[in-house]
Amino acid sequence: MSMKKNILISLLLYIIGIALGFIFLFPFADEPQDSYVFGFLGIIISIVALIYGLVLVRIKKKDRVLITSVLTPLYKFYLPIFTLEMLVFNTSLIVFDNYPGNDISVFVAVEIMLFIWVLLLIPCFKLHQISLKGDELIVTNYYNSKKLKITDIEKVHRFFIFFFKVKLRECSFIILPKITESANLFAIPKSIKLLKPSIP
Repeated sequence: MSMKKNILISLLLYIIGIALGFIFLFPFADEPQDSYVFGFLGIIISIVALIYGLVLVRIKKKDRVLITSVLTPLYKFYLPIFTLEMLVFNTSLIVFDNYPGNDISVFVAVEIMLFIWVLLLIPCFKLHQISLKGDELIVTNYYNSKKLKITDIEKVHRFFIFFFKVKLRECSFIILPKITESANLFAIPKSIKLLKPSIP
């Protein structure tokens, strides 16, 4: 089975699991929850799907050097999807007046916070994984892969906090370097330095 199909299966199970967790574990205003089994089952499904998705992309190849973080799929797929599902769920509670208690202000505040988070996470959908093989860059968005010459890189710069943007002659993409190398916002991560020498 191709990586694309595996990722799609993982994401579908993750979405279903999160939805089950929200629906069967949240204390709605009008309905006492008595189906906790389905809620916990949803959590287990989502955790298994997440682990499966992360392990899937950690297959190492000896002839390649991974430039980006192994957590790239977490930030690209799973974190934005989880936040988006929370936003949709919280919105439904407000719209259908089905939130617990009598104070809606808490849910309105959560709604605003989640909306801001979703906006901040939009660039994550554009994340790519980069591997270095000799003088070639192997770039993938987990659906499709392509090989590019490292000499095609024109610019590498910090895009947003931990994220970097790689600009080539024909395209550009956003990457997430290894988190352990990105803790210092004033220093260039070692993995990024592997790309920098190629820039004239």
